[in-house]
Amino acid sequence: MAAALSDSDQAILARPEIKFVLKQDASEAYRQGTAGAIQEITMLSQPWRFSPQDITVEVKLWHCERDNIMPVRVGNYMAQTLPHCRATFIAGGHFLIIDYWRQILATLITFPEFRRMFMSPGNK
Repeated sequence: MAAALSDSDQAILARPEIKFVLKQDASEAYRQGTAGAIQEITMLSQPWRFSPQDITVEVKLWHCERDNIMPVRVGNYMAQTLPHCRATFIAGGHFLIIDYWRQILATLITFPEFRRMFMSPGNK
C-alpha cells in the first residue's frame, strides 16, 4: 500500500507518534471483530439514497490534491455538485488531515449548525 501513497502521506505515516496512534486505532476498530468494517464497506459501495444536489445547508469540503486513496476528481465532483459548497483543496495526500485538523476545526466552529450540534450546553 505504501507505494500507492503520495510522498506527503508516506512522510506522515513514517512519524513514530502517528504509527503508534494508527496501530492503536486499528486494534480498537477491530477489537470486537470485523462486522463494523464490513458494514461500512458495504454501505460505501451502495448508491446513496439522496442526491447531493438536495443538500440545503452550507458544506465545507476539504480535499487533498494528491490523495491517491480518494482521488481529487471526487472532491472536484462534490464541490461542483453540492449547491452550497465551500471547497478547500490543499497540496498533499489523504492523511494530511493529521497536520490540518486544527485549521479544519477552526473553520467548522464558524458554522451555526456545528455550534448548535456540538457546542451548545446540552451537548456535553
